[in-house]
Amino acid sequence: MCGIRPLILCATLFAAALSGPGVATDPFARAVDTPSDISLYVHVENTGELRAAVATRPVAAVFHRMLREAGPAWATLTRQAGVDPLDVWLQRRVTLMVREDGPRRDWLLLTEIDVERHRRLERRLRPRRLAPVGSFAIAELPEHAIRWAQTGERELAIGPMPAGRLMNEHLRRRHRGVRPDRALGDHESLTRLRRRPGDTIGVFVRHAALMGGWSIARARIEADRVQVRHAARFDHTPFRGPVATTDWDISPLTAFRPEALGVLIEPVEAWPESLDGFVQATLGVPLLSAAMRANRRDCQVITFGEVEGRLEAQGVDQLLPAAALAIRIRNRRGALDELDDHLIRFSAGLDRLQPAEALVPPPVAEAGDAQTFRHVDLRRWMHAFAPEQPLLQSVGLSWAVASGGQGSFYVIATHPEQLARTVTAIEEAAPGPPDVGRWAGGGCLDGGRVGRHLRSYADEAARLAVDDPEAVDALRETFLTLSDLAAGFDWCQWRLKRPCERTMHLDVELELRPGVSDAAGPEKKLPREP
Repeated sequence: MCGIRPLILCATLFAAALSGPGVATDPFARAVDTPSDISLYVHVENTGELRAAVATRPVAAVFHRMLREAGPAWATLTRQAGVDPLDVWLQRRVTLMVREDGPRRDWLLLTEIDVERHRRLERRLRPRRLAPVGSFAIAELPEHAIRWAQTGERELAIGPMPAGRLMNEHLRRRHRGVRPDRALGDHESLTRLRRRPGDTIGVFVRHAALMGGWSIARARIEADRVQVRHAARFDHTPFRGPVATTDWDISPLTAFRPEALGVLIEPVEAWPESLDGFVQATLGVPLLSAAMRANRRDCQVITFGEVEGRLEAQGVDQLLPAAALAIRIRNRRGALDELDDHLIRFSAGLDRLQPAEALVPPPVAEAGDAQTFRHVDLRRWMHAFAPEQPLLQSVGLSWAVASGGQGSFYVIATHPEQLARTVTAIEEAAPGPPDVGRWAGGGCLDGGRVGRHLRSYADEAARLAVDDPEAVDALRETFLTLSDLAAGFDWCQWRLKRPCERTMHLDVELELRPGVSDAAGPEKKLPREP
């Protein structure tokens, strides 16, 4: 095992396995004893409850994969300690803090352990004992570059070897019974999220220099649901769009959920104006015509889906991505004519960009025929653009106008199947109560379907990395990890607000997928209305 990240992972997991039961308190209670200059703080209370919630569920596969990636030294350490690799995350109360100390990343993990557990730990691992520091017993495992100190009857401090400043400072403060002169507990971020009974996980992150600022999150688990509240402030905003200046209705998000792997919704103010200029300069037409822009209402929705690659013209054994853009409009009258006029000119611009492969524009149906789906086949153009990438070979240009309980929409898709699914979702949507606010956006994911989709990428990693054969294994592992993570929950839904350009508030709710033993339990729950 090499590098600090595996060491931090091993120490965190190992301490979580061997420490004692936690007490239900604020997950930021230890922030008053934490130096203010740390870059990461993670605290988990009552991790026994967390273990009970996830140990038998598919999300546990993510932990197993992380453990394998930690390297052979982790396997040796857990074997010596007699610890089950899955149990190590989910047993006890732990606090991890990390400090960027010049080129070195210093870290310290605090956990609770009773005397008998400490003795068992020493019997199994046979650490090298060092001279006490004050009244604290010190031991280390040179082969794993880990040092620990028992700083109280129950508290165990674990850090790197040789000891970093975090470990030494903590020992001095505990010996003197004092707190840091400047503590994380005094940081403005801790007042941004109101303390909520039942929160058991707290995270503070100091952003890298490029963005600057900080993020803070509180999380809780209630039965199958995980709820996360996140607030952040940036010195340099990472968002591409402006802050919303008007209230709009985010409720259409629920209408698109049943037909998609994932859905994003945002206000029309978030439209990428700079991209309009680029497309205009490249193709001679903007992304949206002036008539379409004038007819927009308040929001736009992007739906993500998939098509079976084996049924496509080139026939690849892979699930291929598809997407659709649905723009809510004020007036359906003449909307299809507007789409026809603009997108035929758009496809002609692509033809001029790649004249060797002529594109055939679709026939224009009778005015007002909103049930007619239009389609331009872009496969030849995509093949000329990226001949070796199967993910692009199903891309086309399809469009329609659809109406339902949530209003009328322009719908523009990359594949006829995704167009049909999105139109069906619009037409079958029942009118619902509006959810009006100054939202920056929101979204939802179907975890099981996203996991299956990503696994098909892992199976075809060699095809996707045809230009870089050495990256195949890393790409496959990345897709497998993401697939396991997504497959661990039934659904995930989030909503975002940006009070100003440099701040954000994010609420996330997800439902964990039942374990094998729960397969005969209640039917899959649907997300709550946003």
